[in-house]
Amino acid sequence: MLLKFREKNLNLTHQSMIGSSLFSARHRWWLWVAACYPWMTLQGHNLPDTLVHREASTQESLMPFRWDTLAVQTMENLWESALWPSLLDRNSSLHSSVKPWNALHLPQELRGFRTMDPGRSLGRWAWPGSSNRSLWSFVSEGKDVGLRLDPLLSLGLGIETDSLVTTLQNTRGIRLLGFMGNRLRFQSSIGLHNPIYPLYLHEIILQDTIAPGLGLARRIGQEPGGRVWDFYASQAMLSWQINPRFQVQWGHGKNFIGYGYRSMLLSDFAPAYTHLRLQAHWGPVQYQYYIAQMLDYSSPRILPLGQRWISERYRHQKYCSISYLDWNLTSGLQVGLFQAIVWPAQDTLGHRGPGWNYLNPLLFMIPMQFANGSDGNAVVGINTGYRWGRQQAYAQWVLDELRMKDLLSGNPSWANKFAFQAGIRGWTSVSGQGFRWQAEINGARPFTYAHWSGATNYAHQNSALAHPMGANFVEGLGSITWFRGSWAVSLRHLIAQQGRSDSTARNTGNNIHAPYWSNANTDEPYPWLNGIPVRLTQGELTVSKLLDPLTGLRLELTTWWRNRHSTNPWAQGQYGQGSLGLNVTLLTRLDNFYHDF
Repeated sequence: MLLKFREKNLNLTHQSMIGSSLFSARHRWWLWVAACYPWMTLQGHNLPDTLVHREASTQESLMPFRWDTLAVQTMENLWESALWPSLLDRNSSLHSSVKPWNALHLPQELRGFRTMDPGRSLGRWAWPGSSNRSLWSFVSEGKDVGLRLDPLLSLGLGIETDSLVTTLQNTRGIRLLGFMGNRLRFQSSIGLHNPIYPLYLHEIILQDTIAPGLGLARRIGQEPGGRVWDFYASQAMLSWQINPRFQVQWGHGKNFIGYGYRSMLLSDFAPAYTHLRLQAHWGPVQYQYYIAQMLDYSSPRILPLGQRWISERYRHQKYCSISYLDWNLTSGLQVGLFQAIVWPAQDTLGHRGPGWNYLNPLLFMIPMQFANGSDGNAVVGINTGYRWGRQQAYAQWVLDELRMKDLLSGNPSWANKFAFQAGIRGWTSVSGQGFRWQAEINGARPFTYAHWSGATNYAHQNSALAHPMGANFVEGLGSITWFRGSWAVSLRHLIAQQGRSDSTARNTGNNIHAPYWSNANTDEPYPWLNGIPVRLTQGELTVSKLLDPLTGLRLELTTWWRNRHSTNPWAQGQYGQGSLGLNVTLLTRLDNFYHDF
């Protein structure tokens, strides 16, 4: 059943749906032409067999996980790791570091299909997942137009030792997928969330007002001890495959660049944002360009022109332009080059607009930023991977700012801002579909990703665009997953240490939302992990039973543990946490939600 919007909740989604303001009204005419063009040109084109249902081979029908061919926006770690035997093959030409993937570029054996009966004027209703059908589906007799409707659920109960409150997962939503012709696909989803989180997550949301990975949240009721949160979350993407080598996507969603569990370049930790994505292929080279509109939640809210009510103040906006070139140099070696610029949407003269200097998808952005007077925050980086046998080693290096004389002299200056990642992953076929294993280390120096203010830092809605911990940390993590049929058993554990501020509120560079000049002495050295050391140990063990391969619907039993402590008495009282929990959940998992930071 469709969710009924309440007027009092519309303000939660208003800011996330304003992507059309990227361009002034007089320049929007070409967007309408671009949107209408595929509708005018794709009439009469039949959808190829790669998108409509066909009879699966015996090998494909036995696969526990399959990638939905119609899906435009899907990223999920367990789902992805099930496909590693194909992705880590040296013969695979897929640029798997760029997510979400284009399902049409996946190997044939990884693609999933729904049964869709053509010629039914009112479509067909079915129990979701039964006989490989959606809740409702429609496909025209000529198979050139189709729609699918699937429910999105996350319903579960849990307990934890840190409080006497029963935790709750309570999400109800829908997902609509469709196609028109052989080039146009779209996906739209919305969910209403009313969870009761574990105490440590509850305290994080109280501080940031953001549910990790989902967006702005508020508590139900006015009592101080209220634990039930209330918010909507939505995503929508339109994909236009202009030709086999060029694709355009527009909408509200997430992106990820890298081979690891984390990404130091661009991760899917932050809530969804409105963006345009261009993707082009030249043989072994794939090029990505993103232009995005994001929100700054750390700056004071703005009163609209002519508006007197403080409650109607809106959030600051900012823009981000990203380009990424991924090159399969050999059958085993992949190298990617990354650059990003973040700049504010407002200055002392008022609204600035998206900035035409950075709308060129082929531009080297750093020289242009320098020519503009170092306008905005620039981040560059490298992503690499090497496959051999059944393994892949991978690494990332990110440069935010660098002062060479201090680096060469060994002086840990605040201006030397960089981050790194190194890891290895692989699979074995010991039993069933085998084991997937992964180990990686991540780290970021103080003040990395931070800038003048929240209007130019590398973040969106008080959430990091890279690693959830921000900066001034080192983290090591490992995971192992066993698949057998539709069953999976997964164990993940991490150990991290971060330098935090003491009672004097001295800026140690860990908070990327604070200006790097605020409460900081630039004449002092800022070594890695400076400040009060705070150590985090966290992990989880999950047993899951897959119920529907194409929506990720599964039943999960999860036990988790978390311990954050410090040897400093003041810091232990300020940052100390320790809890053990158990959850049972029936959920549709299409995205990653990170609670281990």
